[in-house]
Amino acid sequence: MKWRKASGVLCDAKVPIKLKGKFYRTAIRPAILYGTECWAVKSQHENKVGVAEMRMLRWMCGKTRQDKIRNEAIRERVGVAPIVEKMVENRLRWFGHVERRPVDSVVRRVDQMERRQTIRGRGRPKKTIREVIKKDLELNDLDRSMMGDVAKDLAAGTVGGAAQLICGHPFDTIKVKLQSQPAPLPGQLPKYSGAFDAVKQTIAAEGARGLYKGMGAPLATVAAFNAVLFTVRGQMETLVRSNPGSPLTVDQQFVCGAGAGVAVSILACPTELIKCRLQAQSALAGSETATVAVKYGGPMDVARHVLRSEGGVRGLFKGLVPTMGREIPGNAIMFGVYEALKQKFAGGTDTSGLSRGSLIVAGGLAGASFWFLVYPTDVIKSVIQVDDHRNPKFSGSFDAFRKIRATEGFKGLYKGFGPAMARSVPANAACFLAYEMTRSALG
Repeated sequence: MKWRKASGVLCDAKVPIKLKGKFYRTAIRPAILYGTECWAVKSQHENKVGVAEMRMLRWMCGKTRQDKIRNEAIRERVGVAPIVEKMVENRLRWFGHVERRPVDSVVRRVDQMERRQTIRGRGRPKKTIREVIKKDLELNDLDRSMMGDVAKDLAAGTVGGAAQLICGHPFDTIKVKLQSQPAPLPGQLPKYSGAFDAVKQTIAAEGARGLYKGMGAPLATVAAFNAVLFTVRGQMETLVRSNPGSPLTVDQQFVCGAGAGVAVSILACPTELIKCRLQAQSALAGSETATVAVKYGGPMDVARHVLRSEGGVRGLFKGLVPTMGREIPGNAIMFGVYEALKQKFAGGTDTSGLSRGSLIVAGGLAGASFWFLVYPTDVIKSVIQVDDHRNPKFSGSFDAFRKIRATEGFKGLYKGFGPAMARSVPANAACFLAYEMTRSALG
């Protein structure tokens, strides 16, 4: 884009300030920042760029220095951050990208530059990119090793999630069948008298594969789900940690778990909806809702049906409130209990030397505490997500709670509690063990 056209947009009084700010962020600032992520600019150059940027922003607002308006007020009005901060941000982002590449990659050459002893020409920076980034890291209280932590958390979380899914999905299938079966009419028996009866009927009707029905959706997203969970938790640890490298307290782990629960709820809701509908359709087929129950061929069939006939993308997030009510407190208590048990087994805050057996016990009990705390919320989530869209029984989470309590008592909020607890111990033990071992192997 020619500068004359750009300046015409910025000085046009008819163009709103917010629109000018967007134009500046998307067109002009990237041009100013071009190459600064791997070019060791001097402080003098940064100051000049900052002054030029401020003049431009004042010009956009139709102001001059004689108007005696503070720079912060101008920036807030336009809605842009200082250009110098963006330069630092770009350098750190580039550095993190380089650190995650193989050592023999071409992009690592800039990172491996050595400062030459020869005299530099005029105008060239006297610092190398290594020295500039080192200063950026010190200013932001960061460490070189932290740049690779995200990738390690992603990999370890993916392995842990796969282990959890393989161990726990059959238990989860029985749990959802018990949760979603409708209340029997007076004088009639429920379709499943208990967990073992649900297992027998499922195997008799669908074979052993029936216990793994609905596994496609969580299998496709298990990497993203656990990667988000453990990565956000890792970044939360960085934020709440008082000193770099210091161990976190149990209270801080509660906070990190809650933060991870917020992030993972957005991904968990559509995945849980697809999984629950596939798992519950056989339980609904023999009930009074058989006329409205939809037979799905697989996860993609569920997604297509919801997008087509239940309000588009919004339909996939049906039950988001109870999902967040499950994930936020559940992950807070799970990670808090996990850290507390590890510290108790280790006899202190250094838990790096724990055996696999201790990690299995800590992970299993942490998972059990998750479900023990939030199980009624999970029941409400399941019945809302499998509820018929055309003839809904429940108008919301509180309505579902009231109706379940009125028809089945508080016992109805704990349908499938046995399979859930039986699943939580081995599945979460496998998840945490796989995560810790992978994270340890990655360094």
